Amino acid sequence: MKTTFSAALAALCLLLQACGPQRQISQPGSSGPQAGIAAGRMEETPLLTESLFIEKDATISEADIRKVLDGSYKLPQKLRVAIVRLRPAQKGAYWYMSDEHFLKTQQSYLDSFTAYFRASSRVKNVCTVPELLLPERQSFNTLREAAVRLQADVVVIYSIANDLYSRGRFFKTPELKAFATVQMLMLDVRTGLVPFSTIVTRDFKGEKTKEETSVSEAQAQVRHQAAVSAISEVGRQIDGYLTKP
Repeated sequence: MKTTFSAALAALCLLLQACGPQRQISQPGSSGPQAGIAAGRMEETPLLTESLFIEKDATISEADIRKVLDGSYKLPQKLRVAIVRLRPAQKGAYWYMSDEHFLKTQQSYLDSFTAYFRASSRVKNVCTVPELLLPERQSFNTLREAAVRLQADVVVIYSIANDLYSRGRFFKTPELKAFATVQMLMLDVRTGLVPFSTIVTRDFKGEKTKEETSVSEAQAQVRHQAAVSAISEVGRQIDGYLTKP
C-alpha cells in the first residue's frame, strides 16, 4: 500500500511540473534579460568574407579572390596587342563561311580593330592570333597561353553578331532593317584581369538599290553597315580608354 501511494505521489509531482508556467521566447523588440542575450548572440555572429560554396572546377582560390578585389591594377604604358576574333555564334552563320562577301567583311572588321589599336601611341605592336594556336574549345587560359607565345601584353577578344528584319510594304521596295552587336574585351596576359570591356549594338536601315542584283545582296549590305557602325563606336571607346591618364 505504501509503495502504491509513493508511486501516485511521484506521478502527481511530474504532472504539476508539466502544467507549470512555461518559459517565453523573447521576440524582436522585446526587453528584459532574454532580449539582451539574443542581441548579444546577434553581435557575435561571424562576418562572412569568403564563399562557402566549394566548386570542384574552381580556377582561383578564395585567398586569391581577396587579393584581386583588394589589390590595384595598372595597364602597362606600352602595349603589345594580340587580337582574337571569335567565330559568329548566331544561327546560320556557318552557311556563309565559304561566301566571298562574308569572308571579305570579316576580314574588314579585323582590319578595323587592328587600325584602331595601331592608331594609339601606347601600342607598339599589333598582331592577330592565328587559329592554329587556338584549340577547338577556347577559354581564358588557352587565350592567354596563345598570347604568351606571341609575346603580347594584352589579348583583345571580340565577336560580332547581327540579324536582319524585313518589313514588306505594298507596291514599294521592302525596307530592310538590321542590327549588329559587337562584344569586345581586353585581357591582361600577366594577371588574367579584364581592365576594359564593352558591348555595343547599332541599327541600320536600307533598301535594295538598282546596283544590287538580289534581295539577299541588299540584306548582306545592310547587315554589314550595322556592323561597321557598331565597330566604329567600339573604336571610339578604345581610343578613349587608351588615352585616359
